Amino acid sequence: MDSELLIQIKKLIIVVVVCQLAFMLGVLVYKLLRRLREVKLQRGLLERLAAQFSGHYEPGKKLGYPRATVPLAGYDLNIYYRPRTRYKNASTIIEAGVPGNKDLEFYIYTKSMLSDVAKVLGMQDVEIGQHVFDQKFIVKTNKELVIKDFLNQDLCRHILGLPMRNISMRYEKGRFVLAVQQMLTDDRDYQQLVEAAKLLIPVLGEKA
Repeated sequence: MDSELLIQIKKLIIVVVVCQLAFMLGVLVYKLLRRLREVKLQRGLLERLAAQFSGHYEPGKKLGYPRATVPLAGYDLNIYYRPRTRYKNASTIIEAGVPGNKDLEFYIYTKSMLSDVAKVLGMQDVEIGQHVFDQKFIVKTNKELVIKDFLNQDLCRHILGLPMRNISMRYEKGRFVLAVQQMLTDDRDYQQLVEAAKLLIPVLGEKA
């Protein structure tokens, strides 16, 4: 093969490799800058939220996401944002220990194609008796009467009024988790989620 052609091929290979490295570096820089923006935003939001409810704020280490702990009628609400991973969607989460009947378990989540398939396969959900709520959410529990008593008309109306998408609630082993599959980006969103928890958790504490 002509030596000049070999030189051109080598140059082309070098250019391709450099371009690939530059692209990979660009992706890494983009992800880093996006994470910096997200961390800065969440730190501001959760710091203000903790101050508003006389709670505790943890800023997180370096590029770590922050957490806020808010006291509520004898319960501590742990509030944080979990970024998207390979296997999990990004979520904003409120969780609290609600001791009581540790045998009680329930999982409530927005209907999706997967939940419809699950119903076909025999994983039946519980109908609460609130038509609009039943149209939007799947409810699974090991104690149907308790969960129907818990999800009264006022609570169902408040949950339906939340503007967030893909809402889920889970209670098992004395721990309650309220989650939305998105990053909240303003104070009002966080306040609405906390207000929902303020309604749900005390009632759950009575029923559990």
